[in-house]
Amino acid sequence: MDGTALALGDMPSGCSGRVTGTYEKSVTGLPYVIPCALMLYDGVEAVSIVRVILTSRDGPDAGWAQ
Repeated sequence: MDGTALALGDMPSGCSGRVTGTYEKSVTGLPYVIPCALMLYDGVEAVSIVRVILTSRDGPDAGWAQ
C-alpha cells in the first residue's frame, strides 16, 4: 500500500477519526483509509492500526462498518 502504513510508525499523522481517540490516514493514489490509534504497550507508545477501510464502500457516517 505505497508505504503509508509503515510511515505511520515513523511519524503518526492524519485527521481526527470518526471514532473518538483515533486518527485516519488516506492512502495516496488508492481508495483506502487507515484508521489508527496511539496506544501504550509495556510503557512504550505505539501506533495501532485499527483496520483498513475501502472508501468506495458505503458505510455509516459514524463509526466503522463491522
